[in-house]
Amino acid sequence: MLLLLTLTPALGACVAGAGAAAAVGFGVQAAEAAGVVTASAAGGNQRIDSDDRAARCDQLSNSPPYVAQIAAGRLWPWTLQEVGEDARWVPASLAPSASLSDLHFTPPLAHFDPSSKKKQFLAYAPMNSQTITDSEQLTSLVGSFETAAGTFSLESRVYRYALVNKLPCFPLAR
Repeated sequence: MLLLLTLTPALGACVAGAGAAAAVGFGVQAAEAAGVVTASAAGGNQRIDSDDRAARCDQLSNSPPYVAQIAAGRLWPWTLQEVGEDARWVPASLAPSASLSDLHFTPPLAHFDPSSKKKQFLAYAPMNSQTITDSEQLTSLVGSFETAAGTFSLESRVYRYALVNKLPCFPLAR
């Protein structure tokens, strides 16, 4: 397996955490000598220390993956908005971007409960990077969200996704 990391000045100290996170996301068991992250993709167990969490949140703020809330069978886009020193997850639009039925999930979407009262979010990034942004979004997805559940296709592109009830690192807008 070839693992390619794209480095930018904005990533700074995130490189070690993002590299380990990318390795974990691609099904590799990883352990850094300094103990920054210990993970087993096979078991799905992760122990993340505060330095690594900060690095993952920094990576996420620099290149967040696409995020949409699933409600009434539609995808409602959300984005990460910085206000001064703080960042918050906020709805990106008042109109849905797509219907859940437009997405072709492999394996079929599991753990989604349409009757749930909890917010459910689909975080996703392109699988086959065509740009540096695509690559950085995939690194953020793998490093900051629960183990990705699978892939889906939309308009001839394949995306890796995670289905979560809580968005990481930053609070939701009120």
